[in-house]
Amino acid sequence: MLDVASMKRILFFLSCFLLLASGFSFAGAPAPINDVYVVHFVLDGMNRGVFDKLLDEGKLPAIKEHFVDHGAVFEDALSNFPSTSPTIYQSYVTGLLPGNSGIPHLERFDRKNKKTIGYLSTSGYLKINDDLINLKALENPDTVKLQPPTTIYELLGGHPTFALYSSFRRGASDFFPKRVPMHALWSAYVTENGLKIDYLAYEKLFGIFGEKDIPRYTLVGLYSVDFLEHEFGIKSVEAKNAVTQFDIFLREFLELLKKQGIADKTYLIVSADHGMHDTGKLFKLEKSLLNAGIFVKPGNPKIKDYTLYAADRGISSTHIYIKHDGGWEPVEDADILRSHPKKGGGTVDLIQTLLDLEPTMLVIARDGGRAARIFDAHGGQSRIECYNLNSIDWCSYHVTPNHGDPLHYYGRKNLAHLQDGEPHSTFEWKKATVNEEYPDAVIQLSQIFHDGRAGDLFVIPKSEWGFRKAKAATHGSIIFDDMRVPMLISGPTVPAGKFGVIRSCDIYPLLLKWFGINVPKNNYDGVDPFEKIEPESKEWQQLATLEQTAARGGKVRASGRMAALAREELNRRQILLKKLKAYEMELIRQPLKNDHVDIVRRAIELTEERVKRMQEITNRIL
Repeated sequence: MLDVASMKRILFFLSCFLLLASGFSFAGAPAPINDVYVVHFVLDGMNRGVFDKLLDEGKLPAIKEHFVDHGAVFEDALSNFPSTSPTIYQSYVTGLLPGNSGIPHLERFDRKNKKTIGYLSTSGYLKINDDLINLKALENPDTVKLQPPTTIYELLGGHPTFALYSSFRRGASDFFPKRVPMHALWSAYVTENGLKIDYLAYEKLFGIFGEKDIPRYTLVGLYSVDFLEHEFGIKSVEAKNAVTQFDIFLREFLELLKKQGIADKTYLIVSADHGMHDTGKLFKLEKSLLNAGIFVKPGNPKIKDYTLYAADRGISSTHIYIKHDGGWEPVEDADILRSHPKKGGGTVDLIQTLLDLEPTMLVIARDGGRAARIFDAHGGQSRIECYNLNSIDWCSYHVTPNHGDPLHYYGRKNLAHLQDGEPHSTFEWKKATVNEEYPDAVIQLSQIFHDGRAGDLFVIPKSEWGFRKAKAATHGSIIFDDMRVPMLISGPTVPAGKFGVIRSCDIYPLLLKWFGINVPKNNYDGVDPFEKIEPESKEWQQLATLEQTAARGGKVRASGRMAALAREELNRRQILLKKLKAYEMELIRQPLKNDHVDIVRRAIELTEERVKRMQEITNRIL
């Protein structure tokens, strides 16, 4: 007989595998592609520091020989926020940051239908592939579509592709598992053989690559490290053994590629989707909110008069949806959260209530448009404002007067050029903050609110705390250990050596280049990590600063030399607005049950504001 704890673990892991078994295939005539193969191994949850130490100790000889000695090693690789598998696996195959993909966390609240969509639940696991949208393509005047073919699987339609234990696989021609893998569940939770999870994946991969019709693109999720770290901690012998097991498999897999005659035309990627940090304490968020008199959504679906929904999953971040002004639309002013209704009458300051809880480290609140406010438990307050010009995000970061800096960026000499309160490019923020306590936070903590599907605020606890279930280690936050990951790449055109910064979404443009697929660059967030990023354009930076001034109601002063640039941006926005309205009418005529019309309408409202601001700037210049 199984004990209760074992049964609970099996049910949890069952939901994970149901998530992994989701997806559908894409049928169509194959377009010509380059004669190459790509295999991406994801060591799920691998802590970067532990990985590097194993390398230094000589315990990963195959990885060292193939990647460190002859491939590319990215020393400053970044995950996404939230640092969860669904938000990052989609990023690998779409090039999108989570806030542009419609996949905000492990679960979300459907604002339109008032339902919970849990990507780890038996009722919601199929939704992860349906949920994918492309906000970048929607806001590109040359595309203006919410769901154009986006995933590398879709773009390789007609060619064999394979998703192995991958949490995202829309368009894959084949995937595994196709049903609940009882063998893996039994190994993990009954015999407690966590290494067997990956062994079964290796076994399947060898079988697939031993056949004649070898997949052109394969994404492999390896979950032993993640499982064992959750159970025993990031530095545990058990978790380290899973990494050394992969190293042994890699050597054997390289020999198989040689035997099949494709070694010299195969690209290999080894990465972690997110990092991991040791923890152990349980943050009882919902209980704390109920004690504060807030009507949190209960488990009983018949009860409808709740005013708050917390996506309280078992990791180190969560997002919260707020009912306000009679509906669940995205909050446009964070001050609304300062007077949230209580059950028995009266109001409560939701932000302060959360900050007063012992486990809370950061609260990030949606603040309209592409802005977010950040609060810490010590009174720190700041605001991020983002403006999209020439399809690039330009973001400013400024600390509220008489308050501390919750991200601890101010006073850092290496960040002095970003402390002027003016917008700077997403690339500059990525490069400058990659080694900070909260890496890439200005971009990551603002982008998550872009498409409107995430909650109205995020709560990130101190590192020793996690939500829903106490574990030895967890992930999901914006801290260094969760955001910094291993990233190694090899292949026929990959330069050997050590390289700098790369985001998860930067893998996608490499896939497009390797396969010879053309996709508009403005339809994804990623950039080729091997190409040199030029210093941010002074002209575009100045125009972004002018727009920020206009958005704040200030007087716009600009020289005539900005006229051409402003007119170019105004024309782009006017064309986009016209096409968005036409696209809205197209969607309205369709019997949609999803939130696509709402997303497009929100894009129209934001674009109308952007047109108005740029028109004001143009008029001032002329």
